[in-house]
Amino acid sequence: MADPNYPLVWQPVGPALEKALAHDDCLLLIVPFIQRGSLVRLLDACKHTGQLKIVTRWRSEDILSKVSDLSIYEELSARRISLYVNDRIHLKLMVFASNECFVGSANVTNAGLGYGSIQNIEVGCWSLLAPHDWAQVFQIIDGSILVDDGIFEQARQFLNENDKPQEQSPQIGPFEHQRKSFSVNALPATTNPLQLEEYFFSDRQSEYEPEIIRRAIHDLVLYGIGESTNSEKFHVLLKERFRAQPFVQSIVGQIRARQEMRFGEVNEWIHQHCADVPLPYRWQVKENTHILYDWLSLFYDEIKWRVPGHRSQVIYCEPQ
Repeated sequence: MADPNYPLVWQPVGPALEKALAHDDCLLLIVPFIQRGSLVRLLDACKHTGQLKIVTRWRSEDILSKVSDLSIYEELSARRISLYVNDRIHLKLMVFASNECFVGSANVTNAGLGYGSIQNIEVGCWSLLAPHDWAQVFQIIDGSILVDDGIFEQARQFLNENDKPQEQSPQIGPFEHQRKSFSVNALPATTNPLQLEEYFFSDRQSEYEPEIIRRAIHDLVLYGIGESTNSEKFHVLLKERFRAQPFVQSIVGQIRARQEMRFGEVNEWIHQHCADVPLPYRWQVKENTHILYDWLSLFYDEIKWRVPGHRSQVIYCEPQ
């Protein structure tokens, strides 16, 4: 059913996006092609960019044709905004802190947004992200790679070496990046399982704060908790799915082997083993380590944590 509250937006779509960015913080911009000048115009319209993360596409043909402007990395680095690449994306999606989104046909280019003398015929619409929509977004997130100086130089060198026409199209990649065993997307986001259960069975879910909703949906998707799950099965199923996660099994193995680990050691382990991805909620290693402690202590009888004196938390495994 069409929602009259979300009418179509026709070209030029750029001004409509600027207006929204001035009032609602953008969390995610997912778009294949980005030109630096058009991106700067959108960024300058933003009220805040502290949580913004951008996902784009850097296929070989995109780089060589320059529809993917590599210089956006330098612009975003200067603004302390993280850039990610995902070679499978073709969608154009902008996600806001209110959990509303703009989805359309336009890339972040002068022609796409209507900033140039020649404008593409583009269209888009506003919508509210539903749980099954977030499930798709989290799949994109999990397949995205953080661009660092090394990846940027690899892409720039490829462009410099292949800037002239050739009989056969050269291919870049895969990008050389630090491969890690897990993604931060594998860590629970909700403060604790009881809060997740409360949200799941609430008949007033829409009244929760948008970030709490995003965190809860993340965990429900991560652990495969379906709408048909009843109250009797919820805790059992969540425990089973949480403990089955490869990340959880690995960190529990470390705790058991070490008997105890200081908070800083757990943080460092997460940094070493988990790759960064563009999560649509605030993610800080210390905060999420606290969350992980509560999940582990609830779902493993032998795992506890304590605060010895004024020192940081210690997580430990009791003898069985």
